[in-house]
Amino acid sequence: MDGLVEFKTDDGAVIVVEGAEDESGSRLVARADGTVQAARTFESSLEGVRAAAESALRVSGTAR
Repeated sequence: MDGLVEFKTDDGAVIVVEGAEDESGSRLVARADGTVQAARTFESSLEGVRAAAESALRVSGTAR
């Protein structure tokens, strides 16, 4: 396990996920009790994934 990362959602809920070392340079804000506090909300952290998934769905929809 590389460590735990704590995210807050836009509505204030807390999500803790196991983080993986990233050679490209993750930016961590604070380390309290062994859990790293994420710099962005959970939703904003997933924006790139959401955009890629929407693009893939568009492509797969036109490939039929």
